[in-house]
Amino acid sequence: EIMNELNNQEWLSIKEAAQYMRVSERTISRAIKSGTLKFKKPTKKYLFHKTWLDSWIYGFGKKLSPTQKNELRSLQESQ
Repeated sequence: EIMNELNNQEWLSIKEAAQYMRVSERTISRAIKSGTLKFKKPTKKYLFHKTWLDSWIYGFGKKLSPTQKNELRSLQESQ
């Protein structure tokens, strides 16, 4: 079930997430440890959805309000 869910969406490793966010892998690791970055760990590897990374970098946190979701969509579309 988890693998089906993972296959239906685009997921990034720590290395890929760091490249996407233009930060170091250590920065991603610190965000994981501090609890500020949402992730999945179905195996031994951390996986991140791009929306979660965008939310983190814009400072919205792990749970988005409807207003934040709309704002994030607008920001993503303008990229």
